[in-house]
Amino acid sequence: MSRGVDTVARAYKEYMDGLFPSPSVKSLEEKYGHRWRKENTETVYYGRRLPLYCVFEKLLVEKKWDKDAFITRLECLMQKAGSLRRLCDRSKKVLKVLKDETKAGITATAPDILVTLEREII
Repeated sequence: MSRGVDTVARAYKEYMDGLFPSPSVKSLEEKYGHRWRKENTETVYYGRRLPLYCVFEKLLVEKKWDKDAFITRLECLMQKAGSLRRLCDRSKKVLKVLKDETKAGITATAPDILVTLEREII
């Protein structure tokens, strides 16, 4: 995983498409599970970005949101949060809320997820 990823757009590209010459993080996870993260530093970086990757999956894959609009919105949230890492940290809290709501039988829409993330950042 690249240490130079500092925007939502690059994090998305690294996760979904891969950054040359590396394959995508998603494909590595699907093919090898945790085994591709042999070094502790890779596990730490993956763990930090995992909440953001989950937001990508939830909104772009499951909810079929427009990628460009979504990335632009998350870039704005990242600016408010102060860094990609802080956005990832806030995403973790939002995913916990969504998990709790799902257990309670509440289905969140894509805008609900982003509004919850915005509230967490502001």
